[in-house]
Amino acid sequence: MSVHLEGPLRGFVLAGVVLSTVSCGGSPSAPTPPPTPSTATVSGQIVAINGGMPLSGLSIDASGVAATSDAQGMFNVTIPTGQTAERFVITGPQILSRTAFVARGPRAVALDAIRIDDGTFNAAYYRQIVRNELESTTGLQPLRRWTRAPLIYLKAVDEAGVPIDPALLEMTESNIRNTVPLLTGRRYEVAVVERGIESRETQTGWITVKWPAETDPAACGRAHVGLELGGTIVLYHKNASAGIRCGCDGFPVRHKTVRHEVGHAMGFWHTDRTDDLMNPQNFDCHTVPSAFEQYHAAVAYARPVGNLEPDNDPSGVIRLRPLMVAN
Repeated sequence: MSVHLEGPLRGFVLAGVVLSTVSCGGSPSAPTPPPTPSTATVSGQIVAINGGMPLSGLSIDASGVAATSDAQGMFNVTIPTGQTAERFVITGPQILSRTAFVARGPRAVALDAIRIDDGTFNAAYYRQIVRNELESTTGLQPLRRWTRAPLIYLKAVDEAGVPIDPALLEMTESNIRNTVPLLTGRRYEVAVVERGIESRETQTGWITVKWPAETDPAACGRAHVGLELGGTIVLYHKNASAGIRCGCDGFPVRHKTVRHEVGHAMGFWHTDRTDDLMNPQNFDCHTVPSAFEQYHAAVAYARPVGNLEPDNDPSGVIRLRPLMVAN
């Protein structure tokens, strides 16, 4: 930090000795003491996001100022206010390296980290379901998730204007309502479901469920991944009548397909675990989110949009380019 002093020069330094100038007929003036730097104390506790237990012995770097969490996960660090005090880097053998940001100034904060030493968290799996490691050709994705309860617009006609069977609409709505809480750590439920012949595409906070008038032999459904700015779920209800394996229980679309596309819509990618909802090769009619999926999804929903590998939060709110995936 540089300091700019204005005013007449009252002294100079020569060989480590301060000599004062004397004005004609005056007395020597005392050197101006340097200003005392102001500081801010940040204190708080670090707990495991998966389990809630305090995390002791963690190293904390607050913009170059070091601290260590005690047996109860508590810490206290005093930071010069001239520094960027928001960035906290937390490391330790029992956690995934963590970067978080807190507001400047004296305050008490609650921080968390992902515990990896108890075997409950699987980093490789997390990279699949949250970062799209299984299929990405361009590197790991930042975390995409919703920051509010989604609004659902369920189109009552297909894209050619033909009415959708009311029983199919009921099945679709029920599966959407049941799946959203399971994949958000029960943080969110569906806020509202509207039915109609319009659309809410591009309207923030809405997911529009659409029914194409054509078939698609390559997919039973498609969805935007974690798009809060008016995403869509596309369900190919014509596929079954064309002999494409997409229906069950007398419906032209599987329960599992609806739930799977909801998974994408809430921010998740494909996995390779055979019993997972997000496994694209799982063609079971009634698959629901596995306990393993729900556990890792809950971790993701405790992190901000844009969180990166290994566990690094962005410094502010970011917008991600819309992406759609098929199944």
